[in-house]
Amino acid sequence: MRILIDTNILISAALNSHGTPYKAYLKAVTYPNKGIICDQNIEELWRIFNRKFPTKISMLEKFLAYSLSVIEVATTPEMEEDAEKLIAEIEELYPEQDVDAHCGGQPIYYYILAVE
Repeated sequence: MRILIDTNILISAALNSHGTPYKAYLKAVTYPNKGIICDQNIEELWRIFNRKFPTKISMLEKFLAYSLSVIEVATTPEMEEDAEKLIAEIEELYPEQDVDAHCGGQPIYYYILAVE
């Protein structure tokens, strides 16, 4: 089974190899399972460690050195073209509605939908 591993699990597993998140991580990467993260997870890990745990960067480096040998890293596509296509599809489905998109600069969640 392919299991997408949440960034919070990765952070906790990197910081403590005896806790429940680390056990969950091991289960996700151990046969018959296959752990998956996206490249954004790795970027987020570095941002969080640099901001909250700067003295523990070496722990993250060791964790990633091992993890990247057993985890599949999925790349995330550029979303600008996809966003334009999504907006066009929504406008086609709901021509009476106003549809607008704004780049929020958020690297994790590309779409936030709001309805008034």
